[in-house]
Amino acid sequence: MVTAETIKTQLKALLVNRRGVDFELLYLYSPAFNHVHEFFTEDEVMSGYCIGPLTRDGKQVRSGNWLAISTNRQLILLHKALLNGLTHFEIPLADIDAVTSKLRWWSNIIKIRDKAVEWEMFQLNKTDLRFFELALNEAIAAQKK
Repeated sequence: MVTAETIKTQLKALLVNRRGVDFELLYLYSPAFNHVHEFFTEDEVMSGYCIGPLTRDGKQVRSGNWLAISTNRQLILLHKALLNGLTHFEIPLADIDAVTSKLRWWSNIIKIRDKAVEWEMFQLNKTDLRFFELALNEAIAAQKK
């Protein structure tokens, strides 16, 4: 079973080359980080993350910020609300058909199309978007080999 400490170790390893990202602040900003370990299997490794509002086929899925975690096996979308509990979606990398992004001065966007749904995260930090998109595309390419 994967523990919360394992996830913290993986996240710290990801942040080694990311200047200006405070590890403790990430956990305060997105309480969903405390639940990531619940969706990991023993051999999964985190490759990237992104935080922002989420839409599913053009309709917002629960207001607030979502945490998207890319691993070597799946894409995990998590939302931890103050009163409503935890909402999550797990998308196997093999089911992802396309990943596209748009950089705009007012709202950076990433679109992820799987076999049935188009997911869109917006209002993303430019650096976070590039980091996450690269990690997700690399994970998908490695999965298809």
